[in-house]
Amino acid sequence: MRANHEELVLRNPMLGACIFWQFAKTFAEYGEDDAPTLPLFFVVSAMVFHKPTVDKAYRMNFESGILKAVSEKPDIIAGLQSRMEDFSGSTLLALQVANSADLLSRETLK
Repeated sequence: MRANHEELVLRNPMLGACIFWQFAKTFAEYGEDDAPTLPLFFVVSAMVFHKPTVDKAYRMNFESGILKAVSEKPDIIAGLQSRMEDFSGSTLLALQVANSADLLSRETLK
């Protein structure tokens, strides 16, 4: 078994597609039916696959929001840019799977 087996399972494109579908659905519910823009999926990927972020968000009330989480635990955003870059390939692959499975669809800006 490979040393990074758990990480490869975690970055499974289908799992990412399901996570992105849930994110887009929740975003539309709380964002006045607006769809999330492409860069937000990179942020979500970098946060949902980061254990300290998940640990903090898991214990929070949903309505309190990410700003409260960041103010209480600023290391959540430390290294966010590099995590976004590291996960970019798996993020794009998960978006392709979500699009192919009709979980998400691309909208053009007017």
